[in-house]
Amino acid sequence: NDNTLIEKMNHQEQAFSQFINRLGDLPVGHVLMNDLHEIKPILAVLMEHMRTVDATLDSLRKDLSVTKKVVASFAGTEAKL
Repeated sequence: NDNTLIEKMNHQEQAFSQFINRLGDLPVGHVLMNDLHEIKPILAVLMEHMRTVDATLDSLRKDLSVTKKVVASFAGTEAKL
């Protein structure tokens, strides 16, 4: 499935958010939470880039499919000549 990577990334993003929330309950957690909250926006940007890459790959797959059909059509036309 082409969406597997994005689904895995979304799951990781959710797990990371849950981890941050649980960390806040620990005494030492507040120090770590500050660091993690700085990392979280970076991860969100990376997730958005992954979605863009996935959409681009999907578009390229469709273009390739069309190209294959056009080439096959030309090959069929040449065979008739």
